[in-house]
Amino acid sequence: MSSRYDKHLENWFIPQYRGHFPRIFPFDGAFPGTEYPQQEPDFLGSILVTDEDLAKKPSTKDPNRKIKIGQLRQKRMPQLTYFVWRENADAVEKLLDAGANVNQLSDAGDSALLQAVQLLDVTTPNQKPGDDSFFTLLSEKPHEPEVLNATTQKKRLSLLTAAINTNRLDVLRKLLDMGCAPDSRAGIELSTPLYYCIQKI
Repeated sequence: MSSRYDKHLENWFIPQYRGHFPRIFPFDGAFPGTEYPQQEPDFLGSILVTDEDLAKKPSTKDPNRKIKIGQLRQKRMPQLTYFVWRENADAVEKLLDAGANVNQLSDAGDSALLQAVQLLDVTTPNQKPGDDSFFTLLSEKPHEPEVLNATTQKKRLSLLTAAINTNRLDVLRKLLDMGCAPDSRAGIELSTPLYYCIQKI
């Protein structure tokens, strides 16, 4: 079976990688006298949150309501997913007590559980692994197979590939026990979790 480049490359990949280049290769280490073009802020991250976003409070009357965040890119996500991403434990507990559905996905394919796993990522530059209490709490909730094996729209990140980036065998084992498919394909190259893991060695 032939593999076309347009099955693996999308028009946002190169600008996104270009925008993250200075984080991995700081300009201080560039060759003397070399000029590098400055990138637009929109390329430096997937979401540029506003002060209004940071001030959001959980709505327990409608715990499954989706909210919009971001200045340059409007992104809709469930409240539960948003407050896990913000590492707001009090808001997460309130929403779960109010009956928030852990099986909701954002417009981009994120789940609250995926955000919890990403908090433990050790591969992201300039990011320290966060609190694993969010993963512990959410992983005890029943999750549908469609959510356990969902992939995000752009990076095509899955729970298993995100778990591999944590270097936490207990997290990976828990997700497999919950029902994540070990032969699912994710990532830009649509790799299996085993192949992705071997790439990291």
